[in-house]
Amino acid sequence: ITSALIHKLTYDRRDNRFEPTTGYYVGMTNEVAGLGGTTKYLRNELSGAYFHSVAENWILSFSGSTGIMNGYGGKEVRIQDRFT
Repeated sequence: ITSALIHKLTYDRRDNRFEPTTGYYVGMTNEVAGLGGTTKYLRNELSGAYFHSVAENWILSFSGSTGIMNGYGGKEVRIQDRFT
């Protein structure tokens, strides 16, 4: 059983959230599991993307994310809880 609390913070400067042509966004997510249940881990992730219009109907975009995850309280991170 996993009980988790998740916090997400995003800074978004795209011109359109669904079909961006210019701008960027960065986001940070923190998750802690173990407030209840049997699973205990801390997960932190940082993600972002940049969009630039190079010609009509042509958008250049770069995106990426990175993260770290650790078990605590003597617990290992289960395979199904890992990053995918």
